[in-house]
Amino acid sequence: MDKVQALNELWHIVGMRMKSEMCSGKYPAILSISMIELSILETVERYPNCMMKKVSELLGLPKSTLTSAAKRLEAKGYLRRSQSDSDKRAYNLELTEWGAQAQTEHREIEKSIFENLLQQLNTEETSIFLELFTKAVN
Repeated sequence: MDKVQALNELWHIVGMRMKSEMCSGKYPAILSISMIELSILETVERYPNCMMKKVSELLGLPKSTLTSAAKRLEAKGYLRRSQSDSDKRAYNLELTEWGAQAQTEHREIEKSIFENLLQQLNTEETSIFLELFTKAVN
């Protein structure tokens, strides 16, 4: 098996663990959210009341994809879009209470999955893994 295929399989295992936990019934706020929508909520939480253009740039999403996802999230009650005061053509995004709850659940799931993953390593291995993963991602 080549390295890319091995990484792909490991990546999918982690992704499936995340999805399985999301669908477990313990997290009602994120049950109907896609991974792209979760990324949008996470970005809006990190940058409160930010313009859609910034979210699009940060996530590397086409504006049309973000617009469609933001409309779905707004319809589901996770986001509020409001016209920007500085540019009447642009919209700002902010989390609703339900969106904030979804983010809380999202963080709980990530914590559980990643703690379980890192528990398999000793302290030195964890440091090396994080250092190498950071290098690879950046």
